Amino acid sequence: MSIQSSLRNALLAGAAVVLASTAEAQFSVRTVDAPGATDITDINVAETLLLSEPTLGSGLYSSINFVGSSGDADFPGGVSFPGIVNPSDQFAMEALAKIIFNVTGSYVFRVNSDDGFRLRSGVNANGTGGTTYSEFVTPRGPGNTDGPAIAVPAGATTNARLTFFEQTGGDEIELSYSLNGGAFNLVGSTSDITVLPLQPIPEPGSIALLGIGLAGLVARRHRR
Repeated sequence: MSIQSSLRNALLAGAAVVLASTAEAQFSVRTVDAPGATDITDINVAETLLLSEPTLGSGLYSSINFVGSSGDADFPGGVSFPGIVNPSDQFAMEALAKIIFNVTGSYVFRVNSDDGFRLRSGVNANGTGGTTYSEFVTPRGPGNTDGPAIAVPAGATTNARLTFFEQTGGDEIELSYSLNGGAFNLVGSTSDITVLPLQPIPEPGSIALLGIGLAGLVARRHRR
Protein backbone atom coordinates (compact mmCIF):
# COMPACT_ATOMS: atom_id res chain seq x y z
CA MET A 1 0.00 0.00 0.00
CA SER A 2 1.35 3.46 -0.93
CA ILE A 3 2.03 6.17 1.63
CA GLN A 4 -0.74 8.25 0.09
CA SER A 5 -3.26 5.41 0.49
CA SER A 6 -2.19 4.83 4.07
CA LEU A 7 -2.61 8.53 4.86
CA ARG A 8 -6.02 8.63 3.22
CA ASN A 9 -7.25 5.55 5.11
CA ALA A 10 -5.96 6.84 8.44
CA LEU A 11 -7.64 10.22 8.02
CA LEU A 12 -10.91 8.70 6.88
CA ALA A 13 -10.86 6.36 9.88
CA GLY A 14 -10.33 9.35 12.15
CA ALA A 15 -13.27 11.14 10.58
CA ALA A 16 -15.42 8.04 11.12
CA VAL A 17 -14.51 8.03 14.82
CA VAL A 18 -15.53 11.70 15.11
CA LEU A 19 -18.84 10.97 13.38
CA ALA A 20 -19.51 8.04 15.73
CA SER A 21 -18.70 10.11 18.81
CA THR A 22 -21.15 12.86 17.88
CA ALA A 23 -23.96 10.32 17.49
CA GLU A 24 -23.74 9.05 21.07
CA ALA A 25 -24.93 10.68 24.27
CA GLN A 26 -21.94 11.38 26.46
CA PHE A 27 -21.78 12.69 30.01
CA SER A 28 -18.30 13.42 31.36
CA VAL A 29 -18.34 11.81 34.81
CA ARG A 30 -15.74 11.74 37.58
CA THR A 31 -15.61 10.80 41.26
CA VAL A 32 -13.50 11.83 44.27
CA ASP A 33 -13.05 10.29 47.71
CA ALA A 34 -13.45 12.14 50.99
CA PRO A 35 -10.05 12.23 52.73
CA GLY A 36 -9.46 10.70 56.15
CA ALA A 37 -12.39 10.91 58.52
CA THR A 38 -14.25 13.56 56.51
CA ASP A 39 -18.02 13.17 56.75
CA ILE A 40 -19.93 14.43 53.69
CA THR A 41 -22.89 15.98 55.45
CA ASP A 42 -24.38 17.85 52.48
CA ILE A 43 -23.90 18.72 48.80
CA ASN A 44 -21.87 21.82 49.64
CA VAL A 45 -19.21 19.68 51.34
CA ALA A 46 -19.26 17.39 48.29
CA GLU A 47 -18.70 20.27 45.86
CA THR A 48 -15.78 21.51 47.95
CA LEU A 49 -14.21 18.05 47.74
CA LEU A 50 -14.75 17.96 43.97
CA LEU A 51 -12.62 21.11 43.73
CA SER A 52 -9.85 19.95 46.06
CA GLU A 53 -9.47 16.17 45.83
CA PRO A 54 -7.80 14.12 43.07
CA THR A 55 -10.02 12.25 40.64
CA LEU A 56 -10.67 8.69 41.74
CA GLY A 57 -12.32 7.50 38.53
CA SER A 58 -13.73 9.03 35.35
CA GLY A 59 -15.30 8.23 31.99
CA LEU A 60 -17.91 9.05 29.35
CA TYR A 61 -21.38 7.58 29.92
CA SER A 62 -24.46 7.49 27.72
CA SER A 63 -26.77 8.30 30.64
CA ILE A 64 -26.73 9.01 34.36
CA ASN A 65 -27.85 5.71 35.86
CA PHE A 66 -25.37 4.71 38.55
CA VAL A 67 -25.93 2.23 41.33
CA GLY A 68 -23.69 1.05 44.16
CA SER A 69 -24.62 -1.22 47.03
CA SER A 70 -28.39 -0.66 46.71
CA GLY A 71 -30.81 -1.83 44.03
CA ASP A 72 -31.81 0.18 40.98
CA ALA A 73 -34.46 2.82 41.60
CA ASP A 74 -36.65 3.86 38.63
CA PHE A 75 -34.62 2.44 35.73
CA PRO A 76 -32.91 -0.96 35.43
CA GLY A 77 -29.40 -1.42 34.10
CA GLY A 78 -27.56 0.90 36.47
CA VAL A 79 -23.75 0.73 36.28
CA SER A 80 -21.06 1.19 38.91
CA PHE A 81 -19.74 4.65 39.72
CA PRO A 82 -16.35 5.16 38.01
CA GLY A 83 -13.48 4.29 40.32
CA ILE A 84 -15.73 3.16 43.17
CA VAL A 85 -15.41 -0.34 44.66
CA ASN A 86 -18.62 -1.27 46.44
CA PRO A 87 -19.65 -1.15 49.14
CA SER A 88 -18.23 2.35 49.54
CA ASP A 89 -19.08 5.45 51.57
CA GLN A 90 -18.09 9.12 51.61
CA PHE A 91 -17.50 9.93 47.95
CA ALA A 92 -18.72 12.59 45.51
CA MET A 93 -19.49 12.60 41.79
CA GLU A 94 -19.66 15.26 39.09
CA ALA A 95 -21.26 14.92 35.63
CA LEU A 96 -20.92 17.57 32.92
CA ALA A 97 -22.67 17.73 29.55
CA LYS A 98 -23.95 20.00 26.81
CA ILE A 99 -27.71 19.49 26.48
CA ILE A 100 -29.36 20.11 23.09
CA PHE A 101 -33.17 20.14 22.95
CA ASN A 102 -34.37 18.64 19.68
CA VAL A 103 -38.12 18.92 20.34
CA THR A 104 -40.11 22.00 21.35
CA GLY A 105 -42.07 21.43 24.53
CA SER A 106 -42.34 21.55 28.30
CA TYR A 107 -39.55 19.61 30.05
CA VAL A 108 -39.37 18.45 33.64
CA PHE A 109 -36.08 16.95 34.85
CA ARG A 110 -36.08 14.41 37.67
CA VAL A 111 -33.18 13.25 39.82
CA ASN A 112 -33.54 10.06 41.84
CA SER A 113 -30.73 9.96 44.36
CA ASP A 114 -29.37 8.30 47.47
CA ASP A 115 -27.90 10.54 48.95
CA GLY A 116 -28.01 14.25 47.95
CA PHE A 117 -27.46 16.10 44.66
CA ARG A 118 -27.48 19.47 42.89
CA LEU A 119 -28.39 20.03 39.22
CA ARG A 120 -27.29 23.30 37.57
CA SER A 121 -27.89 24.68 34.10
CA GLY A 122 -26.03 27.38 32.17
CA VAL A 123 -22.64 26.46 33.62
CA ASN A 124 -19.29 27.23 32.00
CA ALA A 125 -17.36 24.52 30.18
CA ASN A 126 -15.41 23.77 33.38
CA GLY A 127 -18.61 23.41 35.42
CA THR A 128 -18.46 26.75 37.24
CA GLY A 129 -21.30 29.25 37.47
CA GLY A 130 -24.81 28.52 36.29
CA THR A 131 -28.18 28.44 38.04
CA THR A 132 -29.49 25.75 40.36
CA TYR A 133 -32.44 23.95 38.75
CA SER A 134 -33.08 21.42 41.53
CA GLU A 135 -31.31 19.95 44.54
CA PHE A 136 -31.57 17.81 47.65
CA VAL A 137 -28.92 19.18 49.96
CA THR A 138 -28.75 16.62 52.79
CA PRO A 139 -28.53 12.80 52.91
CA ARG A 140 -31.60 10.69 52.13
CA GLY A 141 -32.68 7.25 51.04
CA PRO A 142 -33.70 6.70 47.41
CA GLY A 143 -36.08 9.48 46.41
CA ASN A 144 -37.23 11.59 43.47
CA THR A 145 -36.86 15.35 43.14
CA ASP A 146 -38.56 17.04 40.18
CA GLY A 147 -37.55 20.49 39.04
CA PRO A 148 -39.98 23.05 37.63
CA ALA A 149 -41.39 22.63 34.12
CA ILE A 150 -39.48 24.69 31.56
CA ALA A 151 -40.73 25.64 28.08
CA VAL A 152 -37.92 25.07 25.58
CA PRO A 153 -37.82 25.65 21.80
CA ALA A 154 -36.20 23.10 19.51
CA GLY A 155 -32.52 23.86 19.02
CA ALA A 156 -31.99 25.44 22.43
CA THR A 157 -28.85 24.36 24.31
CA THR A 158 -27.47 24.57 27.83
CA ASN A 159 -24.43 23.32 29.68
CA ALA A 160 -25.41 21.24 32.71
CA ARG A 161 -23.60 20.11 35.85
CA LEU A 162 -24.91 17.41 38.16
CA THR A 163 -23.15 16.84 41.48
CA PHE A 164 -23.91 14.03 43.92
CA PHE A 165 -22.61 12.59 47.17
CA GLU A 166 -22.79 9.29 49.00
CA GLN A 167 -22.49 9.44 52.77
CA THR A 168 -23.28 5.95 54.10
CA GLY A 169 -25.58 3.06 53.23
CA GLY A 170 -26.97 2.66 49.72
CA ASP A 171 -25.87 4.81 46.80
CA GLU A 172 -27.48 5.51 43.43
CA ILE A 173 -28.40 8.35 41.10
CA GLU A 174 -30.50 8.68 37.94
CA LEU A 175 -31.22 11.69 35.72
CA SER A 176 -34.44 11.53 33.70
CA TYR A 177 -36.91 13.86 32.03
CA SER A 178 -40.57 14.11 31.03
CA LEU A 179 -41.68 15.92 27.86
CA ASN A 180 -45.13 17.53 27.83
CA GLY A 181 -46.29 15.49 30.82
CA GLY A 182 -45.33 12.13 29.33
CA ALA A 183 -43.42 9.23 30.85
CA PHE A 184 -39.98 9.81 32.30
CA ASN A 185 -36.97 8.60 30.30
CA LEU A 186 -33.28 8.68 31.08
CA VAL A 187 -31.63 11.76 29.61
CA GLY A 188 -29.58 10.51 26.67
CA SER A 189 -31.78 7.50 25.91
CA THR A 190 -34.11 9.15 23.36
CA SER A 191 -33.93 11.46 20.35
CA ASP A 192 -35.71 14.30 22.22
CA ILE A 193 -32.42 15.44 23.73
CA THR A 194 -28.84 15.21 22.46
CA VAL A 195 -26.09 15.01 25.08
CA LEU A 196 -22.50 15.92 24.24
CA PRO A 197 -19.38 16.21 26.40
CA LEU A 198 -18.23 19.73 27.20
CA GLN A 199 -15.30 19.76 24.77
CA PRO A 200 -14.86 20.98 21.17
CA ILE A 201 -16.36 18.59 18.61
CA PRO A 202 -16.17 19.25 14.84
CA GLU A 203 -19.47 20.35 13.35
CA PRO A 204 -20.97 18.19 10.55
CA GLY A 205 -20.02 20.89 8.04
CA SER A 206 -16.40 20.71 9.17
CA ILE A 207 -16.43 16.95 8.74
CA ALA A 208 -17.85 17.34 5.23
CA LEU A 209 -15.09 19.81 4.37
CA LEU A 210 -12.55 17.35 5.73
CA GLY A 211 -13.89 14.71 3.35
CA ILE A 212 -13.71 17.10 0.39
CA GLY A 213 -10.14 17.98 1.30
CA LEU A 214 -9.18 14.33 1.54
CA ALA A 215 -10.74 13.61 -1.84
CA GLY A 216 -8.78 16.46 -3.39
CA LEU A 217 -5.57 15.25 -1.80
CA VAL A 218 -6.06 11.74 -3.13
CA ALA A 219 -6.91 13.04 -6.62
CA ARG A 220 -3.79 15.19 -6.73
CA ARG A 221 -1.61 12.30 -5.57
CA HIS A 222 -3.19 10.06 -8.21
CA ARG A 223 -2.48 12.54 -11.04
CA ARG A 224 1.12 12.83 -9.93
